[in-house]
Order: sequence, then C-alpha cells, then structure tokens
Amino acid sequence: MAALLYFPKISSEVTSSHFLSLSPMDLRRLSRASYLFTRRLKSIEYARKSFHTSPYLQQQLHRPDKSEEASSDRHLRERLSAALSRRSLDYEQCKQLITILSPHEFDRLFPDFRSKVNPKTALDFFRLASDSFSFSFSLRSYCLLIGLLLDANLASPARIVLIRLINGNVPVLPSANDSRDSRFAIAEAMASLSLCFDQEIRSKMSDLLIGVYCTQLNRAGCYLALDIFPLLASKGMFPSKTTCNILLTSLVRAKEFQKCCEAFEVVCKGVSPDVYLFTTVINAFCKSGKVEEAIELFSEMEEAGVAPNVVTYNNVIDGLGMSGRYDEAFMFKEKMVEKGVEPTLITYSILVKGLTKAKRIGDAYCVLKEMTEKGFPPNV
Repeated sequence: MAALLYFPKISSEVTSSHFLSLSPMDLRRLSRASYLFTRRLKSIEYARKSFHTSPYLQQQLHRPDKSEEASSDRHLRERLSAALSRRSLDYEQCKQLITILSPHEFDRLFPDFRSKVNPKTALDFFRLASDSFSFSFSLRSYCLLIGLLLDANLASPARIVLIRLINGNVPVLPSANDSRDSRFAIAEAMASLSLCFDQEIRSKMSDLLIGVYCTQLNRAGCYLALDIFPLLASKGMFPSKTTCNILLTSLVRAKEFQKCCEAFEVVCKGVSPDVYLFTTVINAFCKSGKVEEAIELFSEMEEAGVAPNVVTYNNVIDGLGMSGRYDEAFMFKEKMVEKGVEPTLITYSILVKGLTKAKRIGDAYCVLKEMTEKGFPPNV
C-alpha cells in the first residue's frame, strides 16, 4: 500500500505512449503495487473457499443456539412420550421417529418420560427399531427398559431382553470403554439407573442380573456375578436373600469356598442372613476343612436368633466326621434332637460311613440300629 502513495496520477485517457514516458522508478513502483494487489486478491479468494469448504466453520454457522436446541429436544421428547405411552405400537409413527432419531438422543431423553411409558409398547418399539432398522440403543436404554418391564411385573420379557443383550444378539451403541467386558458394562449401566427406581425394583434388577449370570454363564457367570456384586451393593441394589444364596451356592459348587465366604461378608452388609445363607457358608467352611470356622458361624447363627435346620446340622456333622472328630459329631446329632430337629437318612448315613471308615464298627452298628428303629432302611 505504501507504493501506491508514490504512484503517479494517470487519467482514464492515458495511452501506451504515456507508459513509455514513465521513468524507471515509476515502473518499479507500478510493478510492486500490482504484485501486492494480486496477492491480496488471492488471499481473499482462498479465505472465501476455505469458509465454504471447512466443516467446522459450516457447523458453527448453522449451529442452533441453546434455545433452539431446547425447543427441538422438547418437541422430540413429546413425540417419543406420545408414541411410547400408547396402549399399542403405531408402526408408521414410530418408523418416522426412528428415521429422525439418534441413539444418543434417545439415551438422553428416555429417562425424562419413563414414568409415562407403557412397558409393552416400549418393548415393541425396541424390537422394531433394532430388528427392522438396526437401531443401536445404548446399554443404559436397554437397562432402563428392563427396569420398566420388571416394574410392570413382566419378568419373563425382561429376562429375554437381558439374555439377548448378554449374548450380543441386539445392536448396541458403542461406548467409550469398549475394551471392558461387555457383561460388566451391563452391570455398570444398570447401577447407573439406581436413582430411577425404588428399592423393590432395584432389588429385582439385581436379582435378574445375578440370577442370569449364575444360571446362564456357568462358572464364568459365578465369577462375574461375584465381581459385580460390590458394584451393585454400592448403589443400594442389594439382591434378595434367595438370589444371594444362588450366588453362594454356585460358588460352593465351583469349589470356590474362600470366595463364597468373602461374598457372604458383602451380603451381610445389605441383608440379614437367613438359615439358607448361613447353612451355605457353613457348608463352604466344612468342605474346605475349616470346621472351627463352621462351628463358630453356627454359634453366631444361633445368637442371631436363626434356628439351624437339618441341613445345617448335617453339614457340621459331615465336616466333623471328615476331620475324624466323631465324638463331637455325635454330640451335634444329640443336640439337633434336643432342639426338635429330627435326623434324616442323610444324617445317619454320614455317621455310619464315617465310623466305618474309622473302623469304629461297634459305634457304626449302634447308629444302624437306631436308624432302623426310626424306620429308615439301611442303605450303607
């Protein structure tokens, strides 16, 4: 621009002869000004093209303000709420929704209108979207659906949804932590919804999850159920006593006696142990050779006001017998009779086998005689 200040004034009628009369200094100034002007034009053209081709700039240009986004969310939420609160699914209405809906949007909006949802209609919507349109719902959306189904006493459909989710039979929205075990991620998603449901439904959700893991995934499922138990417990999602016992029994069957005892300690933080939970852990102690711990837990059980049953006594008697402590085993048999718990065929069989193995034939014969008098056929 500085060169233009020295550029000689030339009228519009100037001819080529005038240029020929310019001094060398004027020509150099003219050349310099032309170069600068050309560069300026190229810069402007480049900026114009960059603006039209830059995705970021285009996104910022067309990005709606917060009020527009809120209005759009509210409109979409209302449409979803209306569609999923119907008594039956409107195919055409839902088809239109699916075409304009993203999995992230559904995941964000679904919890807002969950109280208005008809669980059966929502289930049909999920089936339609995933099976016909390969729509990938998030894990959280699936877990919220499971909770709504359980709240409506639709346990069977909820179980089917969970099993399909575990087996990878439905498209799922990828998460930022895809390196984790997807089955653990399901538990995390379920735990994140703890505030969406009351204690009864939270318990049903953990019952379903732990029950399916223990029964559908065999030994691996037991370990996984044990891993997710503290996570669920930290969110106040304690399973029922029945489900806790399923977990402990599964660990005993897998010969994970120490893990069973550790799980029992976690269980006791959320539920009051009953006779079945105590008995399962006593069995774990006896099978692992920790008879003293079994007897100690037996005493704690009585102090807690929980009456041992015949299975509890049989476990302790068997544990004492395997440790060669037959006199104490007899004492426990007498104790159960005093407490009004009748010995069973299993009780007598445990004693006879143990005494015979220890070559205490006379004692074994006395037990057989009592067994026959009680009406049990000798089968040992």
